Amino acid sequence: MKKILAFYPNCSLDEKGHSAVGWMEYKRSEDYGETWSQPYIFQPSLKLLHSEMKYSAMCEKAIVNEKGDIIVYQLICDISNDPQWQPYMVPSYSISRDKGSTWSNLRQIGTRRGRIYDAMYQEGTIFLLLFVNDATVDWTGQTTDHYYSLVVSEDGGENYYERSRIPIPSLHHGYGSMMFLEDGRLIVYNYNLDDEYNLSYVLSEDKGMSWGQAGTTFVAKKIREPAGCRL
Repeated sequence: MKKILAFYPNCSLDEKGHSAVGWMEYKRSEDYGETWSQPYIFQPSLKLLHSEMKYSAMCEKAIVNEKGDIIVYQLICDISNDPQWQPYMVPSYSISRDKGSTWSNLRQIGTRRGRIYDAMYQEGTIFLLLFVNDATVDWTGQTTDHYYSLVVSEDGGENYYERSRIPIPSLHHGYGSMMFLEDGRLIVYNYNLDDEYNLSYVLSEDKGMSWGQAGTTFVAKKIREPAGCRL
């Protein structure tokens, strides 16, 4: 496929620019990114922003299903008191059935506040990595009520349900990513604020129905400067 949609925020309402006070726009490429169209406004985000000037929708992940529908997932930010994305509201999504020309109104995914950190589509199922965390304190997990959830849709993105709670550490953890390994296992990673040189991870052999024990993987190390060297 030659077509690409590239989403980005327009935060021109905030003089500082780098914030959640704005709406989403996108450009279209028909030639693998060689050339791009003029900007299009992602209308659902502009509509939300103008409704009360209290919330904004930031597009973060997207998938294309077997019908060619494009589903974009949004972080919904409460900007009534702070322009910096937090707290989080219930995440939402919008569907385009005409290759990005028009979009449905925003629809919530469940009732829990949080952020979708990853989205995949495989064999008719949409997989979402949701961090249930309202971010009223911080973007990392702060209480036992904050957890990672595997949310799926099996009807092309119309309806979603929680397949499982992912037994990966959430306290002082944040972000997240997932992928299917070559052997078919599903792996989920996340970031540990208290140990930035190791990722926490957990594996599933049945597409997230059940999970093994969480572990850590070494990803980086500090490099010591040599005391001296000879030329």
